[in-house]
Amino acid sequence: MDWLLHETTYTDKDREPANFWGHSTWSDAMEVFKKSGARHFVPVHLTQSSSELVLSMVGKVEGLVYPPDTLKL
Repeated sequence: MDWLLHETTYTDKDREPANFWGHSTWSDAMEVFKKSGARHFVPVHLTQSSSELVLSMVGKVEGLVYPPDTLKL
């Protein structure tokens, strides 16, 4: 698999609402990415706080692609 698109709605500090609504946190999505063997990770279904987190991780996480709304596959 080359690309993984995974929802990353919440940051880790918002674990409680993530669990309540059945959404993923940053750590959840990163765990799936690592286990998937994909070369690229595109976080989707971002909120303002998760988007800010993802932007801060660009260049620190190999394969992380942002912004997902302008990605052309």
